[in-house]
Amino acid sequence: MHGKTFATRLFVALRRFLLLVFPMILFCCSVCIACGQGIFLPDSTCRSDSSVVYVYNTLGITALPVKHGFEYVFTPRDVPAVSDIAHTMNFRFVINASFFEGERLNAQHAGWFKVRGTRYAPIMKDRQLTHVVVFDPEANTIAFIPWQKFHSGPGRTTIEFQTGPLVVDSNRVAQKLIDGSINGSGKYTRTLLALTNTSELWFITVRKPVSLGELGEYLLSLSIFHNKRLDVVNLDGGPSVAFYAQPFPKLNFNTDDHLPLLLGVR
Repeated sequence: MHGKTFATRLFVALRRFLLLVFPMILFCCSVCIACGQGIFLPDSTCRSDSSVVYVYNTLGITALPVKHGFEYVFTPRDVPAVSDIAHTMNFRFVINASFFEGERLNAQHAGWFKVRGTRYAPIMKDRQLTHVVVFDPEANTIAFIPWQKFHSGPGRTTIEFQTGPLVVDSNRVAQKLIDGSINGSGKYTRTLLALTNTSELWFITVRKPVSLGELGEYLLSLSIFHNKRLDVVNLDGGPSVAFYAQPFPKLNFNTDDHLPLLLGVR
């Protein structure tokens, strides 16, 4: 009798163990399948009444959806700190913009640059600056256009600036453009603009050094871009990377630097 009782108790204990562990095994398998599909949720999310920033720790990514466009700030000389410009112009968010030539305190935009009817620099035939960003504040539309196909219109409201290379083109990593660029294959911190087929514009900063090819693949795996067509273009990077977030000061990065080219959101 004693042997049967022990066997019965062992069976009951084993059954309970399997009932407890089996759902956990299924959950782990589902997580592995999701990872295999390349879908990654943000590690944290910062929210206010009118804005949200998604944070991915793997590459130190901050991703800000920009709903109502941006202002381009060009300060060629005697440049204040990023945070000072943000305070003076009442910006809630600021990132560094496209490439510049010369010194930071005496700079010129690299490549085509035209703001509200005033042209500051011509097209530059350069393997880094593959595209022109065209933003129309009145229509709230934006496009990334290859410089070879770009034609500036007569409008006096658009913001047009050359930058690059294109990193993601309709959900495909633009590896040929990346390989042909000056710094695409190196590992640097990055700032980028992302655009979806649902007309969502994103400011993205990457605080950990990464090549553009690796970065493009990772961006395509983020949950915020899942089931959307994605285009991404590179802005200036390395020591120029900056992010100012007035509602979320803990996300601020390099805001004491003096950068002549900035994008600001009110």
